[in-house]
Amino acid sequence: MHNFKNVVLLTQKMEPKDYSHAKTTPSYTLLLFHSSIAISYDGEEYFHAPKNSIILYEPGTLQCYKNIDSSYLNSFLAFDVEPSFFEQFRFIKNKLFIIHPIYEERILHCMDKLSYIVNTPYAKEF
Repeated sequence: MHNFKNVVLLTQKMEPKDYSHAKTTPSYTLLLFHSSIAISYDGEEYFHAPKNSIILYEPGTLQCYKNIDSSYLNSFLAFDVEPSFFEQFRFIKNKLFIIHPIYEERILHCMDKLSYIVNTPYAKEF
């Protein structure tokens, strides 16, 4: 059993115009972009990423992304878990990939459910 700790969830966050995000994440962070963005890896040039993009950052990885035209919408889930948790899955970490819109809806639904569970008095039971 893997113990998820320090779960922080924010769904459908609207980033303002000219917003730029570049910081080192202290925990695993799953980011789901609902609108187009520009993203950079390891300080390289920014490249365009369409909506329905997702990325799973490992702890200590520099997150570097910004909006392209105007405000954009994203959702994220930050959590701490033992690295061995990922050994049983084929997660792509620290690289952006595009998902089908139906999966975006499913992932967002799971994030919303998790948000409800984490923010209730019974969170430790789940």
